[in-house]
Amino acid sequence: MRERFHRVARERVRGLINDGLVAEHAARPLGPHSDSLTRVLTFMRRADIEGKQVLLTVETDRRWRIARVTRADRTRPLIVEADEFTSCHAALHAIFLQRVEALQLG
Repeated sequence: MRERFHRVARERVRGLINDGLVAEHAARPLGPHSDSLTRVLTFMRRADIEGKQVLLTVETDRRWRIARVTRADRTRPLIVEADEFTSCHAALHAIFLQRVEALQLG
């Protein structure tokens, strides 16, 4: 039952994603958001923590990186990606784009 609900919800959310929605997120990653973007973000935020992208502050208000949570490896709970961002908004949008890509593939 839960898997069926998730599958149906994923298909609905996929149908909401378009160039306009991506542009809206790029312009205002912290909001306010349209109803469609709010629905997409809510779905993405409900994903399992394993493999989820998180924002890692390298230097306060100056540099950020994206990391992935790995609960299976307790010695290395985060895998940090190589790309570094000088804008928090750019880093947040990069995470959004990764999640959109994963949603389209999965």
